[in-house]
Amino acid sequence: MRIDLHVHSDYSDGSFSPEELAQEAVRNQVTAFALTDHDTIDGVREAMEAGRRYGIQVIPGIELSAVYGGQDIHILGLNPDIDQPEFLWQLEHYRQERDRRNQAMLDRMIACGLPVEKEEFAARYPKSVITRAHFAEYLLEKGSVSSMKEAFDRYLGPGRPCYLAKKTISCQEAVSCIRRGNGHPVLAHPWQYKLPVPQLKKLILELMGYGLEGLEAVYTTHTQDQERKLRSIAAEFGLKVTGGSDFHGSKKPDIRLGYGRGSLYVHHEMMEWLFQ
Repeated sequence: MRIDLHVHSDYSDGSFSPEELAQEAVRNQVTAFALTDHDTIDGVREAMEAGRRYGIQVIPGIELSAVYGGQDIHILGLNPDIDQPEFLWQLEHYRQERDRRNQAMLDRMIACGLPVEKEEFAARYPKSVITRAHFAEYLLEKGSVSSMKEAFDRYLGPGRPCYLAKKTISCQEAVSCIRRGNGHPVLAHPWQYKLPVPQLKKLILELMGYGLEGLEAVYTTHTQDQERKLRSIAAEFGLKVTGGSDFHGSKKPDIRLGYGRGSLYVHHEMMEWLFQ
């Protein structure tokens, strides 16, 4: 009864299509997974349809990026109503803001003399939520840089000529957006933020004030001690515990759906509260 509540497709920055994710779940004997693409639910219906064909339960989801104290924080939204009008309107608003930024960054790349063609770029990533990683990959394919790192160091990183800061949303906005869609907000991979425990607890308490319901205690990079500490914090604050691999396919080749780097195990009981 192994499941995975943190999975990405090629609708954001993963390499697998929703159908390929369902096939991978079958191969890995994973009975259910949540599709949690960055800032979009566009692949959810396709994943759910594929899941029905392959006998896999697919849970709607999303991963929203927010800012806390100048740092990126990710909030998972599990099992939202993907037909809820206000939720869809908010996601569309975020998409439009993101598209404006991406077009401006493409303009900067062209102004720098890089071999960028907007129509070609759009055709290269017809479904994806575009991130700077897509720009870097495109420049690498064009031969303008020798590595993804060079693309960020020379052009796409903060302070570089093609960089443009994205319009940020607050943690309150992210949690409120998920709750507007009747979803369950969960703090993703809490140890990635490298906060001391008192500051992490402060963040969690603030998010709870907005409606946070869970912590992703079981995660690919969490040690056993880190998982135990997060379980303890969840129990202390009355929060649910979830888990996921953060599978991205070939973009993170050492991470396997449902298994992380080999030792990850997310029990099916971790999803039951999502349907109560």
